[in-house]
Order: sequence, then structure tokens, then C-alpha cells
Amino acid sequence: MAKSRTGSKKRSPKVRQPVKRAKVKSAVKAKAGARKKGLSSKKSGRVHRLIAKVKAKKTQLMARLLLPLGRIKEIFRSRYGFFLYDGSEFVVNNPETPSPWCNILTNGDYGMMLTQSGSGLSFKGGMRNRITRWNQDFKGVNFGKFIYLRDNQTQDYWSSSWEPVCKQPEFYEVRHGIGYTNITSKNNGIISSIIYYVAADLCLSGLLSNLS
Repeated sequence: MAKSRTGSKKRSPKVRQPVKRAKVKSAVKAKAGARKKGLSSKKSGRVHRLIAKVKAKKTQLMARLLLPLGRIKEIFRSRYGFFLYDGSEFVVNNPETPSPWCNILTNGDYGMMLTQSGSGLSFKGGMRNRITRWNQDFKGVNFGKFIYLRDNQTQDYWSSSWEPVCKQPEFYEVRHGIGYTNITSKNNGIISSIIYYVAADLCLSGLLSNLS
């Protein structure tokens, strides 16, 4: 410690210790990792929010499907069905139509065709590239993806759609909409409802079923 002329003490300058390169690298890596972690958490948060929005839209769509038709104005009624006034759906309440009344569900590459009786086919890259079988003879029972139901008390069985069992239901209703088809039937007091759809970006078709 040195003294100045005025008598005040002067502090000696501190000598900085050299920082090792390994410590600097580890600090930089830790900082980059924390930043990357923050960005990934933000990205995952955006993905979760997007998934939540899609689920909300699907829920709204399902709620729309469950609206009683008596509250919606209908047009162009025939003995087989009618259109909703806003054109969003065509409703079939008699499965024995003169020919298959179909709905094409597709994402532009993969898709499926579904009739009012529940039969249909899957395709990829166009209707000519069929994945599943299809019979051009409309008089017989056709191919498709079917769900069978059975009442364990009476041992009676039927299909959730008109085909392939073709048992006369107590109630039958098909709602062909844009991007979906909903088939509801009632047999032996049991109501079954199935919603058919195609994934937006996958070669995948789905079924949502409900029994009451």
C-alpha cells in the first residue's frame, strides 16, 4: 500500500486472474442450452394451444351434429330424405334408396366413399386407386367397415348401419355433411351413433361411436 503526498492511501490495482477456456465454453453452452430450452418450451406451448383449438372446433362440430333436426328448417323433402335449409347437410331417413347415395370424404390424397347404408370404400390418389373392395352391383350387400351390435339379454343382433344385417330399425338417420357422415339408428331400444371422417393430413379414416 503506498501513500500520496496528501497523506491519503492509494489502493493497489487488482490483478485479474485469467479465466480458463473450459469455464468460458461451459458457460456459453449453459446459456445456449437455456435459450434453446426456452424456445422449445414456447414452441411446445404453441403446439398445445393449436391442438386445443382443433379439439374445440371438433367439439363444436359434434355439438352441431347433435342438434335436433326439428329445430332446423328443411327443403326439398322426398320420401328418402331432405336438405337442411343452409345446405350444410343432406339427411337420409330411409336407407332403401333407389341407388347408393354417397358422401366423399377426402383430404385431397386419401379418402373414403360412404353410402347411406354404411357400405363404402377407401382410396388413395383418386377413386380408381381403391384400397378396399367395392361391388358395382348395387342390388346386393356391398363391402365396407361395419360395426355389429348384440343384445345379450335377447341374443338379437344387428349392425349400426343398415348394411350388412339389413334389419328394419325403429329409427334410422344418415346425415351427409362436408367432411363427415353421421349414421344414427335405434334397435331394441338401443341407440347407436357413428361419425365417419378422414384426417386432414394423414392417410387415416376414423370412426366415433356412441351407444345409449
